[in-house]
Amino acid sequence: MMNQFCQQLDSSVIYPIHTRFISPPATFPISTTICHCQDVGEGKVKIRLYEGRVSRGPLRATCLIWWLAFRDDGKYSAADYAKIASETVSRDREGSSWNPFEQGLTTKRRRNFIIKMLQGVVKGLAYLHDHNRLHQSLGPFSVILITISEREGSYLIPRLRDLAFSVNVRYTELDDSGQFTEGLWRRASGAGAFTQMEKRAFGIADDIYEAGLLFAYMAFVLFCEAGVMDSLSLQVLSGR
Repeated sequence: MMNQFCQQLDSSVIYPIHTRFISPPATFPISTTICHCQDVGEGKVKIRLYEGRVSRGPLRATCLIWWLAFRDDGKYSAADYAKIASETVSRDREGSSWNPFEQGLTTKRRRNFIIKMLQGVVKGLAYLHDHNRLHQSLGPFSVILITISEREGSYLIPRLRDLAFSVNVRYTELDDSGQFTEGLWRRASGAGAFTQMEKRAFGIADDIYEAGLLFAYMAFVLFCEAGVMDSLSLQVLSGR
């Protein structure tokens, strides 16, 4: 019966961290009473184990164990992380002493954190493009992080937001001119893209260019002192 119960309960479902259950969800196949609850897991992903008993029916008093996963999609942006990292660089350089070993370890953690974040950004952007969408607002503020602690880099799951500016680039939609597409197609025409295929390719390239600026931002700002480099300076250097 335990196996049957676990098969009916989808334990792979990930609920938002703010979700609260007073009792097991209504989809549970039997009536249960929670006897014990324990939080496990690491980082920003928590697993809550429940132990209970069947309260009514022919299986009354049968012991059951089930679990739910809770995930916080994050409240920090890549810009928040960059600001804190650059302020840390300034503070460390102003300090009277600096451990070379600790400096090397911090740099390694920061490098791994940035690589994982940018890998997630590229995967998210590729997913959008595979589904005929352009982001059109990619930047440090549009990347959400569940943590900005470089020690928790292995749990990092970056996500893209600001999709209100997203543009549909299906071939059947390319001739439509709207609030978010007018400027894009004007720039596409100025670059010599007139056919539907050329316009779509230009839009994708435009997103990739913004991703390149984000790469440069994360590569420079996080290793510079606060105020030395910003996104506007990078755009000027890139000739945008």
